[in-house]
Amino acid sequence: MPLAGKYRKDQDQTSLEKKDRIDLFGASTLVAFSILLGLNQVMIKLVNGGLQPVFSAGLRSAVALVLVLSYALWRRKRLSIRDGSLKAGLFSGALFAIEFVFLFMALDFTTVTRVSIFFTPCRSGG
Repeated sequence: MPLAGKYRKDQDQTSLEKKDRIDLFGASTLVAFSILLGLNQVMIKLVNGGLQPVFSAGLRSAVALVLVLSYALWRRKRLSIRDGSLKAGLFSGALFAIEFVFLFMALDFTTVTRVSIFFTPCRSGG
């Protein structure tokens, strides 16, 4: 049985509010996030006009790595690969990289609309 609308035993019942409809904040957040994802793919399509898709995906990942490491250093977070998560992290990172390579290459061959329709069910697991 899913936990949607149910209370966990270890959680204070007053901290969760059961809702049968989405509120304005939730709806506007979903719309804003959808717009952000759509603009992301449009920007990828524009960049693919000047750079090779795999190069731009790698460049984007390198910039993200610098930003994440900078944030971790700023927050003084200890980064370690000795906690046993290296293999799982490399595996999930490789799958994520393959997905982005396919996404960038697909946007090089077709429209953003077609790619959005194809990749959305893949990301949602359905």
